[in-house]
Amino acid sequence: MSNIQSNIIKFVSNNILTLSTEEVEEIYAEFLNMEESSDKLVRIDPTKIQLGFSKYLDFKEINKVQFDLPFYIDNKKEQTIMIVGIDAKASHNTDEIILSTPYYLQSIKGRETNKNYYWKIIKLLGEHYNIYLTDVFKMYFEKEVIVSNEISEYISDPLHLSLLNKEIIEIVNPIAIVSWGDKSRNLIANLYDLKLRNSISKDNLSLPYYINDNIKFIATPHPSRRTLSEHWEDFFLSNDIKNETNSLDKKSVTLIVNSLK
Repeated sequence: MSNIQSNIIKFVSNNILTLSTEEVEEIYAEFLNMEESSDKLVRIDPTKIQLGFSKYLDFKEINKVQFDLPFYIDNKKEQTIMIVGIDAKASHNTDEIILSTPYYLQSIKGRETNKNYYWKIIKLLGEHYNIYLTDVFKMYFEKEVIVSNEISEYISDPLHLSLLNKEIIEIVNPIAIVSWGDKSRNLIANLYDLKLRNSISKDNLSLPYYINDNIKFIATPHPSRRTLSEHWEDFFLSNDIKNETNSLDKKSVTLIVNSLK
């Protein structure tokens, strides 16, 4: 087991679930051992959730609770990129608490979906770097018809920034943080007091932001299909990418890799 994976297990045990490191390790083993055709769900008892999250679990008001645990892809490269995004919805319709990874990428079903570019971008980036993938909020739920990442009380909880900072400093120490979408971009900017120059679609990656002397911050639009027409075209124009023969994932990865040279 790599040092990063070992640190992820400790992080989840200490900050998200009230489970031992051995129990958390079994959960990740279950993720990795999912059969290619399996839609198996990994469930967790509500009493096994750390207080920072369990205080929101009033099941008279909420449903579709899902935790997206950090996921590390060891590509045997020297450097690691951290991707920070927000999963737009849970991948289940049960009344139980489900454990997953961001964008359900532990599953062949999640990786091969035609709905989004998540896995395509990660796979191409993996030719150059190890990948650490995390969700800004870790826990998703729905309250009546409102999703958790639109509930002001939840998204403003200092817990999210605290955990993200622990991941950056104590687990990954990446060469770059790549954010997907406005919410994750703004959270990271707030965490490190970065002065954003433009809207996300107008930012030019030739002028990167810096978390510190060793970590660059690269913000791109969210690779969800519903945002493609809204932001990506302007983003590519702002970065002088006009080659229509390449797909969004290839153009996105080319921009990221070039900005880290």
